[in-house]
Amino acid sequence: MCGIAGSINSSDTNNFPVTNMIELLDHRGPDSQTVFRLGPATFGISRLAVVDLENGRQPIVNEMKQVITVFNGEIYNFQELRDFLINRGYIFKSRGDAEVISNLYLEYGINFIEKLQGMFAIAIYDLRSDKTYLIRDRFGKKPLFYYTKGDTLYFSSEPRSLFKVIHSKSINIASVNEVMRFGYIKAPHSMLKEIHSVLPGSYLIFGNAINQQIKYWDFDIFNENSSPFTKSEALDFLNDEIRKSVKIRLNAERPIGVFLSGGVDSSLVTSYVSEISSSPVKSFSIGFDNRLFDESNFASQVANILGTEHQTIILNPNSNDLERVLGHLDQPLADSSFFASYFLNEAARNHIVVALGGDGGDEIMGGYLRYQIIPLLQKINQLLKLVEISNLYFKTNNFYLSRISDLLHSASRIEDRYVRAMEINHDESLIGFLKQNCFIDKKLLNQTFWDDNQMSNLRYKLMKHDALNYLPGDLLVKADLASMAHGIELRSPFLDHNFVESMSSIPLKYKVNSFGTKILLKELASLRIPNVDFYRKKMGFGIPRADWLRGPFKEIMQDTLLSKQCRQRGWFNPDAVENKINDHLSGKNQDNLLWPALILESWAQQWI
Repeated sequence: MCGIAGSINSSDTNNFPVTNMIELLDHRGPDSQTVFRLGPATFGISRLAVVDLENGRQPIVNEMKQVITVFNGEIYNFQELRDFLINRGYIFKSRGDAEVISNLYLEYGINFIEKLQGMFAIAIYDLRSDKTYLIRDRFGKKPLFYYTKGDTLYFSSEPRSLFKVIHSKSINIASVNEVMRFGYIKAPHSMLKEIHSVLPGSYLIFGNAINQQIKYWDFDIFNENSSPFTKSEALDFLNDEIRKSVKIRLNAERPIGVFLSGGVDSSLVTSYVSEISSSPVKSFSIGFDNRLFDESNFASQVANILGTEHQTIILNPNSNDLERVLGHLDQPLADSSFFASYFLNEAARNHIVVALGGDGGDEIMGGYLRYQIIPLLQKINQLLKLVEISNLYFKTNNFYLSRISDLLHSASRIEDRYVRAMEINHDESLIGFLKQNCFIDKKLLNQTFWDDNQMSNLRYKLMKHDALNYLPGDLLVKADLASMAHGIELRSPFLDHNFVESMSSIPLKYKVNSFGTKILLKELASLRIPNVDFYRKKMGFGIPRADWLRGPFKEIMQDTLLSKQCRQRGWFNPDAVENKINDHLSGKNQDNLLWPALILESWAQQWI
């Protein structure tokens, strides 16, 4: 894992701009920093050494000095590709994967991407064609941002580097709305109009008057005509495929561990790592004093059964902890579980450099409640029209019942229900709190979060759009930022593209139906890790946010949201903000509004 940055056609004849950009990424790669120039291209890297510690330096320039390559990520099948290239006559000076990427490009051109199994953000400049390629992995595990000015291109793993070269910054007001409404910003946009990100499964071509983004891999992985597996056959197949995906991720020259929440996905990953590893596995989890958010007892139970060397980090934060976390967000992310992920990675870094986690299990194997509720409501739309909707509305503290009640009040189209399900704040709560200029057209919003497709199965539609939006926009951003903040490489077996494509052959009814979610994964987990209740209600990965905003984070919230800067910025209505803060402090929870507002304003005060 690393932080990469670079420029093409910069008017600067020295390497200072890229050197400065790389210095801002030292948290992503604390082992070494290198900047190199080839023709008009200046590429740099802040390296976290995981494979070929001594000789795996980047950027890579081929022997003929025609192509320069730099990349962030991990190619799990690099040894197989290296052997193939050696047979083709290529000579290697290193044992790592960066040189494999460089030579693979020389062999296949841009089509080399199809050969890669892993997570990656790659930059390649080809002096022969005067073209630059910015390439992002299939699921968007690794970030890649860019900024263009005339014929000059800058790129970086994080926006903070690009802030150094953008002299006039323009706020993307639509992104303010997105953060307040969904908690994250959907690619290719950012908080600044000048900065964009390469889309997952895509590459950008820059040069010779060409500036276009091309999709090289799509989510046509949810096969509606799956193979006629029996459930027993599907279970055996799933078992074999997860084992393969975990095993290929255990190649590293640095200490490896697992992040174990106690849920289905991370527990399964831990079970395979424990099975394959020749030594006791180190596992880590987060816990809270608040029982409503604490799942650490389940993690400890799984760890005891599997015999891992387990550590639970109990979070009792103070105001300084929040300042540290907010200071790391160079792009607003209002998923408050980032706070917990940040300190989980910090504690784990004392023991490991590489971690495996369970990201992707819900999206690929059908783990969310909305996959049950929305298709059911679509089936009874006609019946709902005959009933006075207001009579169906009910107040409840139960998360599942409140979700159903909420979706009953959304429009009858699946697009609208999906957006409603994904919102952390709806129009009715944002009106009056958010200034009118920050609102965007509802039709545009739905179009942005719901791409038209021809899938007839509603559950597959929902799973696909989570994989396209929520997964890369929120969950993988959180995972990358939290792990790389402390120089940890996080690997996700459930997001191996070979694994995901193989799962398309398993019938949907074994993943999710009207009676259960993540059906096959839960059954497999129960077989591999007996005496653990994997059928309990899903908790998610939240924090006691409301309590903390009344306690250790109260002063920062007030100082930030009631500040002169916030009042003058024109995003929020000052009186409404003050009222919501007072309501929250009196015991009426308003953290759904106050947390994303705090994230946005903190970002603006630090970076703009």
